[in-house]
Amino acid sequence: MKAILIVDDISINRKLIKAVISKNMAELNFYEASDGVQALEIIYHNQVDLIFLDLLMPKLDGFGFLKEIKSSDRYSNIPVIVSSAIDEIEYVKKALELGADDYFTKPFTSEQIEFILPLKVKNALKEVEHIRTIMELNSMMQEEMELANIFQHMIINNTKELKVAQMYGDYLPASKVGGDFFDCIENQDGLWFIIADVSGHGVAASMISSMVKVMFENYIKLEKTPAGVIKRMNDFFCDSIKDNLYFSFTAFIGNIKNNCLTFCNAGHPYPLVYKAVSKDFFVIEENGFIVGIMKEAEYFQMQTEVAAGDFIILYSDGFQNNADDDQLTVRVWVKQLIGFMNKLDMNLMTAEDTVWKIKQNFLKCQGKRCSDDTSIMVLKIL
Repeated sequence: MKAILIVDDISINRKLIKAVISKNMAELNFYEASDGVQALEIIYHNQVDLIFLDLLMPKLDGFGFLKEIKSSDRYSNIPVIVSSAIDEIEYVKKALELGADDYFTKPFTSEQIEFILPLKVKNALKEVEHIRTIMELNSMMQEEMELANIFQHMIINNTKELKVAQMYGDYLPASKVGGDFFDCIENQDGLWFIIADVSGHGVAASMISSMVKVMFENYIKLEKTPAGVIKRMNDFFCDSIKDNLYFSFTAFIGNIKNNCLTFCNAGHPYPLVYKAVSKDFFVIEENGFIVGIMKEAEYFQMQTEVAAGDFIILYSDGFQNNADDDQLTVRVWVKQLIGFMNKLDMNLMTAEDTVWKIKQNFLKCQGKRCSDDTSIMVLKIL
């Protein structure tokens, strides 16, 4: 049952408005208040769906009442129809600026009593019902997003105990959930690792990244090479996704075994490798097709030697997209990263230290929402 609050210091006015509305609408509950203070008490302790408000009242007038409820997140969506004997334009303007939804001057005309006022009431009650439905749906969505955020962070491990390398990573989604993903898995074929970036943001991207995790875990059991794993992923997405849907992702997959890094890059930003012996950095610039674009895409792999103390630094393009420079390219970003890393004593750094140093220096959106999903994973060979 909808509830209407009539606020007027003159009793006959309250009775008239109640009579007019009751004549045209059934199943309504009415509250009455003779001033703004009493009206606030009613609102604070009851659900009110519509307010009729006089302006000139003792204790707290209509303007003060409007300021109070329209400044409250809880009550600001209650529609307010002002019914006042004041017809000066400056008063009408002030009431509307304070948040009133409509304005009638008293006394009511026969046309207002018969048609306009009942219609305004029906429309206002429909509007508040729609607003409450949207707010309830939004609340449900926020709860679902919070759960999705918890789940996504559960499947993305920041650190793992590995035999071959130290591993540490960090992930900051642009919204509650996103499409970046990284993981490391050791099996009889060595240390497998992946970093991926699904196109788009939000729940859909998060679901795709969860699929990529499952596919990665399964395909490294079936394939012996990173290129074979990526080829299987590409075949799956190109065969499974409907024509009217479009999902793609970049990925870098590597395998470390017997001091040899074998890798395949599917459109992902270039990883950076630090060589402990020579104390210098080099960029893995080999690249290939983004996954999910073309069934006929071929994927090739490369190899390089790694040794104890070497670092492999992988990241998503969120570092570029969240930078102050909108024109920052991957090559410029890598050049800046190498310049920064050269100032550090890498022999004293851990994988975790490296992640946090890079984030502190390059990720300007820490503590607030980034414009793009951002992830980084560092491996230090043992």
